[in-house]
Amino acid sequence: MKVNAVDIFSEWAKSGKDERMADAHKSAVQKILTYVFESYEEPFSLIDAGCGNGWVIREVLQSSICNKAIGIDGSFEMIEKAKSKDPNGEYYCSDLLDWKPKHKVDVVHSM
Repeated sequence: MKVNAVDIFSEWAKSGKDERMADAHKSAVQKILTYVFESYEEPFSLIDAGCGNGWVIREVLQSSICNKAIGIDGSFEMIEKAKSKDPNGEYYCSDLLDWKPKHKVDVVHSM
Protein backbone atom coordinates (compact mmCIF):
# COMPACT_ATOMS: atom_id res chain seq x y z
CA MET A 1 0.00 0.00 0.00
CA LYS A 2 1.39 3.38 -1.06
CA VAL A 3 1.26 6.07 1.62
CA ASN A 4 0.57 9.63 0.52
CA ALA A 5 2.27 12.29 2.65
CA VAL A 6 -0.48 14.84 1.93
CA ASP A 7 -3.09 12.42 3.28
CA ILE A 8 -1.03 11.83 6.42
CA PHE A 9 -0.57 15.54 7.11
CA SER A 10 -4.25 16.19 6.40
CA GLU A 11 -5.13 13.66 9.10
CA TRP A 12 -2.64 15.32 11.45
CA ALA A 13 -4.35 18.69 10.89
CA LYS A 14 -7.72 17.14 11.71
CA SER A 15 -6.47 15.34 14.83
CA GLY A 16 -4.28 18.13 16.27
CA LYS A 17 -1.05 16.22 15.73
CA ASP A 18 0.18 19.21 13.72
CA GLU A 19 0.53 21.20 16.95
CA ARG A 20 2.73 18.49 18.49
CA MET A 21 4.80 18.34 15.31
CA ALA A 22 5.33 22.11 15.45
CA ASP A 23 6.42 21.87 19.09
CA ALA A 24 8.84 19.07 18.24
CA HIS A 25 10.44 21.10 15.44
CA LYS A 26 10.48 24.44 17.27
CA SER A 27 14.03 24.18 18.66
CA ALA A 28 15.63 23.33 15.31
CA VAL A 29 13.56 25.92 13.43
CA GLN A 30 14.48 28.63 15.97
CA LYS A 31 18.17 27.98 15.19
CA ILE A 32 17.50 28.30 11.47
CA LEU A 33 15.47 31.48 11.92
CA THR A 34 18.09 33.01 14.19
CA TYR A 35 20.66 32.44 11.45
CA VAL A 36 18.34 33.99 8.86
CA PHE A 37 17.54 37.01 11.03
CA GLU A 38 21.25 37.60 11.73
CA SER A 39 22.13 37.26 8.03
CA TYR A 40 19.93 40.09 6.80
CA GLU A 41 20.39 43.76 7.55
CA GLU A 42 17.65 44.74 5.10
CA PRO A 43 14.11 43.37 5.08
CA PHE A 44 13.79 39.93 3.52
CA SER A 45 11.03 37.75 2.11
CA LEU A 46 10.51 34.06 2.88
CA ILE A 47 8.61 31.04 1.64
CA ASP A 48 7.92 28.13 3.97
CA ALA A 49 7.59 25.11 1.68
CA GLY A 50 5.47 22.56 3.50
CA CYS A 51 4.20 25.17 5.94
CA GLY A 52 1.69 22.92 7.70
CA ASN A 53 -0.48 25.00 10.00
CA GLY A 54 1.57 28.14 9.28
CA TRP A 55 3.38 28.40 12.60
CA VAL A 56 6.73 29.32 10.99
CA ILE A 57 5.08 32.05 8.90
CA ARG A 58 3.44 33.50 11.99
CA GLU A 59 6.77 33.36 13.85
CA VAL A 60 8.74 35.03 11.06
CA LEU A 61 6.21 37.81 10.58
CA GLN A 62 6.68 38.85 14.20
CA SER A 63 10.10 40.14 13.17
CA SER A 64 10.22 43.63 11.71
CA ILE A 65 12.98 42.55 9.33
CA CYS A 66 10.70 40.14 7.44
CA ASN A 67 8.56 42.08 4.99
CA LYS A 68 6.79 39.12 3.35
CA ALA A 69 6.26 35.49 4.25
CA ILE A 70 4.34 32.94 2.19
CA GLY A 71 3.27 29.48 3.25
CA ILE A 72 2.60 26.64 0.84
CA ASP A 73 1.44 23.14 1.61
CA GLY A 74 -0.15 20.27 -0.28
CA SER A 75 -2.67 19.59 2.47
CA PHE A 76 -5.91 21.54 2.16
CA GLU A 77 -6.62 20.89 5.85
CA MET A 78 -3.25 22.32 6.89
CA ILE A 79 -3.75 25.42 4.76
CA GLU A 80 -7.25 25.93 6.14
CA LYS A 81 -5.85 25.63 9.66
CA ALA A 82 -3.09 28.15 8.83
CA LYS A 83 -5.65 30.59 7.44
CA SER A 84 -7.88 30.19 10.48
CA LYS A 85 -4.98 31.04 12.79
CA ASP A 86 -3.68 33.82 10.52
CA PRO A 87 -6.48 35.19 8.33
CA ASN A 88 -4.24 37.93 6.95
CA GLY A 89 -1.41 35.55 6.02
CA GLU A 90 -0.57 34.46 2.50
CA TYR A 91 -1.07 30.71 2.18
CA TYR A 92 -1.42 28.47 -0.85
CA CYS A 93 -2.56 24.88 -1.17
CA SER A 94 -0.63 23.31 -4.02
CA ASP A 95 1.76 20.52 -4.92
CA LEU A 96 5.22 21.80 -3.97
CA LEU A 97 6.67 20.48 -7.23
CA ASP A 98 4.23 22.46 -9.38
CA TRP A 99 3.78 25.74 -7.50
CA LYS A 100 5.83 28.80 -8.40
CA PRO A 101 5.82 32.10 -6.51
CA LYS A 102 4.73 35.24 -8.34
CA HIS A 103 7.93 37.00 -7.24
CA LYS A 104 11.39 35.91 -6.18
CA VAL A 105 12.04 35.63 -2.46
CA ASP A 106 15.20 35.82 -0.41
CA VAL A 107 14.77 32.69 1.73
CA VAL A 108 13.09 29.35 1.17
CA HIS A 109 12.57 27.38 4.36
CA SER A 110 11.41 23.79 4.65
CA MET A 111 11.47 21.51 7.64
